[in-house]
Amino acid sequence: MRRAEINLKQCLMYFMIAAFAISFISCDDDDDGIDIPENDATGFITVNDQTISQNTIIVQSVAVGQDSWLAAVREGDENTDNFITETLRIEEGESSNVELMLNSDFNFTGGTAGDRITLKLYADNPDEGTQGVFDPDDQEILDDNDAFVMETITIMMEEETSGAFNDFDSNADGSLDKNEFTSSFPNNFFESDTDADGMLNMDEFNTANFRNTDTNNDGALDQEEFNAGVAGMFGAFAGEEDFQNFDTDADGRLSNDEFGAGFSETDQFGNFDTNADSFIDDTELNDGLFNQFDTNADGSIDEDEFNAYNAFTSTWSNTRNFNDFDSNADGSLDMNEFSTSFQNNFTGFDTDADGSLNEDEFNAANFQNADANNDGFVDEDEFNAGREAMFGRFAGDDAFGNFDTDADGRLSNEEFGAGFSGTEWFGNYDTDADNTINETEFGEGIFNDFDTNVDGGIDETEFGIFDAYTATWI
Repeated sequence: MRRAEINLKQCLMYFMIAAFAISFISCDDDDDGIDIPENDATGFITVNDQTISQNTIIVQSVAVGQDSWLAAVREGDENTDNFITETLRIEEGESSNVELMLNSDFNFTGGTAGDRITLKLYADNPDEGTQGVFDPDDQEILDDNDAFVMETITIMMEEETSGAFNDFDSNADGSLDKNEFTSSFPNNFFESDTDADGMLNMDEFNTANFRNTDTNNDGALDQEEFNAGVAGMFGAFAGEEDFQNFDTDADGRLSNDEFGAGFSETDQFGNFDTNADSFIDDTELNDGLFNQFDTNADGSIDEDEFNAYNAFTSTWSNTRNFNDFDSNADGSLDMNEFSTSFQNNFTGFDTDADGSLNEDEFNAANFQNADANNDGFVDEDEFNAGREAMFGRFAGDDAFGNFDTDADGRLSNEEFGAGFSGTEWFGNYDTDADNTINETEFGEGIFNDFDTNVDGGIDETEFGIFDAYTATWI
């Protein structure tokens, strides 16, 4: 009887061991059988605190291992998709000087302290949702610790209005005359003169106005963009209600053809074409713009009038498009195509008006171009932007600290000039070695600075780098 009890206990023990083993194996099989999706997407963001203009955040570098999306939320909203910016598609690889646009309804709340925002990366899921369209299946990219890949920065809005007016009001009389006005913005005449005959016909004129109004550069004008144009520029010739009249196919947006056809029925072109020869030359364009912005027709532009036009024309430098300048559509810009893509402001830098730049004028010009917030100093962020985009061959990573001789964290015009006077930058422009740079040498030197692979042409990537940097040159 006792042996039977022992046998029974042993059987029960063996049964429990067997059951535990089966359970363990079953759990192990379950673990192996569950298809847990792993987020193997990779990404990295490099971005600095910054003062922004035109609602554009400059992200120094974004590196992703797959096609991805970049967007931003307010600090504290990291676990949400309450985006305060566009969702910008980033192609696999590394992208530099990425421009991320704040939503038009974003309100700065931080005052002098700025606003804290967080930039995040999302993988464009190739297996779910719609490839190339941001949707809920595009999940946040995680790092090795399963935390979001993100960077939090402080942004502040550039105080552009009154500062800009004072910059152009050279005689400090509280108004801009025609000469002061002309220097305050690029009129993009040569870019608009597509047949390079030195004049704008009506089609070229209307196309230029269309491009200047198309602030998101998508090839069409929505009602909001059109209204901004009415408020900022062409309100004397079209009201907001004209949008529906111009929109002949009733699709809710204006094509270039619809915009041109609509304005061809107005007096806008004739108001610029003062000699009635059916063409507008550079002088007529400047005079016409001046008259449009001089809303009280008193022969000068006061600060209120300036602010109204500046809000509109501040977008003009961002309407530049590689394809617009690549006139032979060969995928690169030669010297002639490049020279029409931006204003180098040679005359403005030639302070002694002798037709050439000496080394002091050259260095002062480059200092002014690097001083993106126009505060009279170049901080390290501005210096790095210039080094990455333009003068990296002549200034290394440690140049800022070497140039900053008073160690105050910013470069004065004198420090900037003294630092570059010890480099080959001036000599690289002064090709005839006469210790001055004429306008041709200046244009060619800029071309060579942006032709980073030295192949004699500027491709779309190189164009994007110079465009982001030279957009501040106005």
